Amino acid sequence: MVNYKTGIKQKQLYHKNKIIYLRLKAHRNMSFFFKMNLTSVLKENDIYPLFGDLLKGEPYVFDFSSKNPKTLSYNLNNFQDFNDAIFNELKNSGMKWGVGEYLEERRNILRGSVNIINEKRIYHLGLDIIVPYNSVVFCPLDGV
Repeated sequence: MVNYKTGIKQKQLYHKNKIIYLRLKAHRNMSFFFKMNLTSVLKENDIYPLFGDLLKGEPYVFDFSSKNPKTLSYNLNNFQDFNDAIFNELKNSGMKWGVGEYLEERRNILRGSVNIINEKRIYHLGLDIIVPYNSVVFCPLDGV
């Protein structure tokens, strides 16, 4: 039997919904497992700082939001130019390290990614940690 509004057979619709349900159920179960496992790992082990002593003191807070007109001047077509601009800004701030903020609206920085703009995925869902070139990064936990 075909749903004439969507053109999808009822069995196909049920099948797709069942797969989505099973994926969500598996994800929910896995997140519970990881939370339980992570809690026990954190209790039983020493945690080491990712950057050692480098992140001491206050960070320089970068403004990559579209409210900052400087973001329009970044050359996003050349990674080296963009990278140099960021590190020059950090150097001129006089601080040793910097951060790019979580949930920052970054339409200007993403202007070259048409799909991301069209899908309105313009909010940064991470925390950038900007440190000098050749900084040592440590493993926070012992490996197995």
